[in-house]
Amino acid sequence: MRLYEGMTLGWHMNFIRSIYPNWDAPYSQLLLKRFGLRAEQKVKGLSHGQRVKATLLLVLARRPRLLVLDEPTTGLDPVARHEILRELTAVMTDERRSILFSSHNTQDVEQISDRITFIDRGRIIDSMDKETYLDRWRRLRLEVPAGIRLPTLPGIIDVRQDGRLAVATANAFAPDMASAYEGTGARVQSI
Repeated sequence: MRLYEGMTLGWHMNFIRSIYPNWDAPYSQLLLKRFGLRAEQKVKGLSHGQRVKATLLLVLARRPRLLVLDEPTTGLDPVARHEILRELTAVMTDERRSILFSSHNTQDVEQISDRITFIDRGRIIDSMDKETYLDRWRRLRLEVPAGIRLPTLPGIIDVRQDGRLAVATANAFAPDMASAYEGTGARVQSI
């Protein structure tokens, strides 16, 4: 959403309200307070974080059933990031509303998502509920004696070895992976 530098946040709120009949004026005032914004502020005087909050206010106060956001917390300081995520989490309490957002920030994804989908060049690579997805991932920290070569195991997507220490990353963890590594002479330090 483009914000006009010379206009105030209040002007933008009135403009959006004139277009969207579902505009929720009391909610917009609540968001002003929550985000620490003032309607009389000119856009050109807003920081990056304040611009993100202002834009989100203009979108949320319309009460859309679907929000599509691209990297909503990129470049925000920790306080602003927390405020944005808190408000998005509050939106999710309404079962009639959904948020689709893209993010490279795995903490954001883990905090508010209930489903994770990986897309590469327009193709869905993997998609499942967050709990199942996170439960599949493990890191096995291994102590590897000299001369031992770690086998390639199904479900292990990366093995990094530095001397006698190795970390194997699994995206489809199975308990028998630890046994397979121990069968080669390696010692599993932790999973």
